[in-house]
Amino acid sequence: MKSKFLILLAIISFPLLYWFSNGAAELILANDTSAIPISNNACQFGQEVCEVSIEQQVYLVSVVNDFSAGQAIQIEVEPKLSAGSKRDALEGVHFLLQGKTMYMGISETQLQYVDGKWVGILRIPFCTTEVMLWQLDMTLQDSDNNHVARYEFEVRQK
Repeated sequence: MKSKFLILLAIISFPLLYWFSNGAAELILANDTSAIPISNNACQFGQEVCEVSIEQQVYLVSVVNDFSAGQAIQIEVEPKLSAGSKRDALEGVHFLLQGKTMYMGISETQLQYVDGKWVGILRIPFCTTEVMLWQLDMTLQDSDNNHVARYEFEVRQK
């Protein structure tokens, strides 16, 4: 009798676990309709310095250190200064990281404004798969709106 119960429990549990790891992630990864999307110019996050523009102000987004699963990455967002550029009008910078290949929870950080740039640390959760695709949403908050740039990147196990 006990083995029949375990088989029935497995038949019910596995589809629910599969849905949660895939279907629920799609619901969580849905776009935030209250934010204004901004172009990330197909930048390879973590491999190059990315640029985003909001109202004639360009911001440089860079990762200071090499990163892999289970490690923290140091992120900097700073205004690209040029002739005629206005002072930094951002009120906040927020990063939200989620697994795209499979749901791995949410890792997020609010950057702090230090010495003319926004800096913060974000931890990439450890995953047991060989290659994991991640989705990173960067929200730039100004006095009027939230602007979101979305990046996707892979982390390979070493």
